[in-house]
Formats: sequence, structure tokens, C-alpha cells
Amino acid sequence: WLVQQRLEGEAVSEVVVSRLVSLLDALPRVRDGRLELFSSLNPLQRYAVFCALQYFETQYGGVLDWIGRLELSMALLYWMHVGASIDPNEVASLCTERIFAGIPDSPWKHLRQWKEKCEQNSSALYFEWSCYDEIDYLDEFALAPEASSEQRVEFTRWLSKASAEQVASLSTLYAWVNHADPSLDCLCTPWGMHLHSPKIRSVLKKMGLSKMIRYIPVHLMSKVSAQEMGKYYLAVYQVRLPCLSRERTIGIWDHDYTKVLDLHRPALLSDRIYSAEIFVVAEYASLVVISKHVKKALEQSDVHGCTFKELLIVSL
Repeated sequence: WLVQQRLEGEAVSEVVVSRLVSLLDALPRVRDGRLELFSSLNPLQRYAVFCALQYFETQYGGVLDWIGRLELSMALLYWMHVGASIDPNEVASLCTERIFAGIPDSPWKHLRQWKEKCEQNSSALYFEWSCYDEIDYLDEFALAPEASSEQRVEFTRWLSKASAEQVASLSTLYAWVNHADPSLDCLCTPWGMHLHSPKIRSVLKKMGLSKMIRYIPVHLMSKVSAQEMGKYYLAVYQVRLPCLSRERTIGIWDHDYTKVLDLHRPALLSDRIYSAEIFVVAEYASLVVISKHVKKALEQSDVHGCTFKELLIVSL
């Protein structure tokens, strides 16, 4: 309903959004993924989802972007397969039972055992480390402060495609910004590289992780005044692990399954991580992963500009 309101250009109050978020937070979380949850629904619930998706495609399929259409197509493919096994007579019978029984119990009630299991083991082991979404990316770099606009564009293009070894060989860099927020400890480039503040560098050093990162000093320069506005360090992570599950990762792979071209939900293989504390996923270089120990240390140091998203860890 909320998506429908937004697509039709109608305003949605913050109260409605807050109520929806609270409802979602109250639902059980199934660590083994949405397919396990879907398989637990009864035929009436499955049929309701199938009908809702068909209606949504008819009404709004034409105004979705390509990612939305891809997601919708994948969902319809799955639910069309599920719908083929639904017995209409069983659906009608269940529907009649619901009508005569009055207001039914929550359809999520039978998932209580999964919710309790997740609460008992809710401590995530690994997290995706990224920057605030609303922060402007750093997209102008050069080797010298007097570099022209054309030189910045050319060097930045090279930097975005350079290997970790090539980047690590650099001695110092300059980056241009419109304004710099001194409270931010982590900045990012459009292609996923991190710039750490001295505070983050100090935290990781105290944890004994200095050898895991090669730091390149970066001077932040004002595009307006050409004056230096601060100093950060470009982080070149030394550990790169091929650890994405082909079966459980949701994304678009290349033809030989060596790289992910468009990642939606990563699933990391537990036996490929080797208890690493901080690393880059080899199949998707912009995915930086840290352990819960590193996350805790950064949060206790009150760093700003970082977000940490729980990652799914699987055995296959």
C-alpha cells in the first residue's frame, strides 16, 4: 500500500512510515533467507502473495526502473512456480474457515520457533563496512595539488580501475571537495574505496591490524579556494578473499562466476573467511567486510561517517 501511494504521487506521513517500520521490526527474522520463510506459508497465504504480485505488475510495472523490474520478475517467476502447485479447492476452504472464524491469529505465529532461535543467536559475526549514503563521494584525485581539471579526470579514471598493487605503490594523493565535514571519519569514492581519518587508523593499529591495510596519505583540497581542508588516508585492504556463495548470493554474475557485476544481497561462505578480521570480497571489490570485533572497536571509539550492515554467513 505504501509503495502504491508513493508511485501515485500521494504524500505519506512520517507517522505511517514509522508505524510500518515498527511492524517490520516486530516480524520474525529467518537467518536462512526468505525462501525458507516462503516455504512455510500455507496455500492461502501463498495464493494471496501471488495475486498481489500480479496486480502490482499490472498497475505499476511500467514505471519501475530496471532494478525494480528485475526484482519483480524474479519474484513473479518464483511465485508462478509456487502458484502452479496450489489447489484452488484448498484455498477456498481455508478462506471460508478464516471468514467464519472471525479475526485470525497472526499469520506469523507459526514462525515463533524461528524467531526464538534467531534471538538466541542474534550476534552477527561479519558486517559490510560502508559510508553514509548522503555523503558526497570523492571523485577528483591527482598526484599534485596544481593538477588541472583534465589531469584530475584522467588520473581519477585510472585510479578507479587500478589494481590494489598499483594503488599501494603510490606515495601520496590529493582529492578535491566542495566542503569537508571534519566530524566524518570515513569517506568513500564512487567505486568503493575508503578514506580513513587518523582516528580510524589509530583504532585499527591498536587492534594489531596495521599489516592488513596499506595507507596512502590523501590531502583534501577545496575546489573553491584551492586550500588544504584536511588529511585522510586511502585504505588499500591487503586481504582479498573469494568467499561469495554462488547458490545463496543474490546478484548478477559474469559468465564464469568470478565476479559479481551487480550485487543485491551477498552471502559469505563460512569456510572461506578463515576468521579474518577485515578483508575485501574478491568477487566484488567494493564490498569491505569487518568482524564484529572490529565493528565494536570502531563504535566504542565513536567514529562518524560509517555504516555497518549485517551479512549473511552460509555453509554452501
